[in-house]
Amino acid sequence: TTTTTTTTTPTTTTTPTATTTAAAAGPTGPVKKSTPSTPLQRATSGAATHTSTSAPTSNASSPTGGAPSWMSPDEQRNGYDNFAPASLTCCSQIRGSLPVRVVAFNTLGDRFAVGTNAKSLQLYTTASCLRPGSNPVPELSRANYHLGSLYCVAWHESDALIASGSNDTTVKLCRTAAASGHTDVVLKGHTGPVRDVVFVPRSPLLVSGGGAADNSVRVWNIESASCVDTLASHTSDVFSLCAVPMSSTAFVSASKDGSIRVWDVRARVPSSVLSPHSGPVNAVAVSSLGIIAAGCADGAVALVDMRSCAVLSMLRH
Repeated sequence: TTTTTTTTTPTTTTTPTATTTAAAAGPTGPVKKSTPSTPLQRATSGAATHTSTSAPTSNASSPTGGAPSWMSPDEQRNGYDNFAPASLTCCSQIRGSLPVRVVAFNTLGDRFAVGTNAKSLQLYTTASCLRPGSNPVPELSRANYHLGSLYCVAWHESDALIASGSNDTTVKLCRTAAASGHTDVVLKGHTGPVRDVVFVPRSPLLVSGGGAADNSVRVWNIESASCVDTLASHTSDVFSLCAVPMSSTAFVSASKDGSIRVWDVRARVPSSVLSPHSGPVNAVAVSSLGIIAAGCADGAVALVDMRSCAVLSMLRH
């Protein structure tokens, strides 16, 4: 009897790892080599997508798949579900002499902007503020940036630009790269304070809302630095704006006139007008599911289905 033994050697297959290098990007895409021709193109010429070298990095051994370094070991093991408010500590404070009007994180959350009544715009890295006892120094500081208080700021989705609005009636576009020779773009047209600004996702458009008898919503093309439309539908101050996350053309406005208006930038009249409150609507937000949350001066928050215009819930405080 002959016995034949066959030995199979395991074969290891190595899958090539693809490495993607992000191209230098301007406000709406890769930077072109052509000579900048518009004010905004000149302002953002050479801007690269920001990468923070000081932000917390991923920790493969962490149960959370990369919990921030400022979380305690117990919190890192237990994850965000057990991140108790009682465990929050103040890492640092940024102090000024006048009230802070607005703060806003960028898309990645590794930087944030601060606007104040001192007319200044400041930009900080989040990591620099998370070290206990630190005295954060702004990455970018623009004193007397506006002629009046800054009421609102918004980040472009590329993180290369910040739009700000002021009671000096202007909107400004600031390049976020902390480099010398910066050029700001000033958008003029409102006749009252600019209460809110918002970029329309995946488009070259910026929307701003005016108060103090201006009452208009203006649509700006940031590539040509020009106003492409003035929407005069509200009858009082426009307090709040919000882009619709799943759209590149829609946004929502809220006003002192008590209404919420749903807009499409391709039309000059609102597609829907909602009045779920009995008083001024001070704030508005839109979820990715198409649900509008509107906060009113009467102490209520209304949840409204943007498609059916039905009031889903009314929360009272």
